[in-house]
Amino acid sequence: MNKKPFFQCVILFVSFLVLTLAVKSQSDMISYLDNITSAFFQSIRNPDLTNLMTIISTVVSPLTTSLIALVILGYQYFLNERIAVWLFMLFFGTNALALLLKDIIARHRPMNQLVFDSGYSFPSGHTISTFLLMILVLVVARQRLRRVLSQVVFVIFALVILASVIFSRLYLENHFLTDILGSLLLGATSYCGLSAIVSLKELQ
Repeated sequence: MNKKPFFQCVILFVSFLVLTLAVKSQSDMISYLDNITSAFFQSIRNPDLTNLMTIISTVVSPLTTSLIALVILGYQYFLNERIAVWLFMLFFGTNALALLLKDIIARHRPMNQLVFDSGYSFPSGHTISTFLLMILVLVVARQRLRRVLSQVVFVIFALVILASVIFSRLYLENHFLTDILGSLLLGATSYCGLSAIVSLKELQ
């Protein structure tokens, strides 16, 4: 058991649990955060931005990220089988857990969606699948790129993609802010949890 990621996992899990319970109980603080976020995105709406956000949300979907993840995992399998299995468990295991939690929490989506999306809202499938895909990309890239500058470029690229997806989901009102936060906490908890059991360094 790796102590540092274990303690990080505990903190993240508790944070996720508190947020989930607050969402389920429809606390006033959660409603306030979601309402002010929704009001902001409604204030910046315009047709061009709506078209762009629709494209991003459509292209970077859970299905798309899953297909890309399979390609990356196939490539990683030839580099290091054990890391490929670790990443497979992280990506598909966490996504499966997110789908299960959607049905358990059963939170309805915002009423004023610009582009209709079905299913429950918490946590955000787009966000967590993109977050996990970016982890896969960074893990594989770090093995191949030795220059620090190249690694930094990949990190910035990953953050821009993730931020774009988050922005699109909030702008289109397919999700509440707390759905997004829940996804990020769940993804980070899963990553730290697996790292606590066996770290990537141990698999290299």
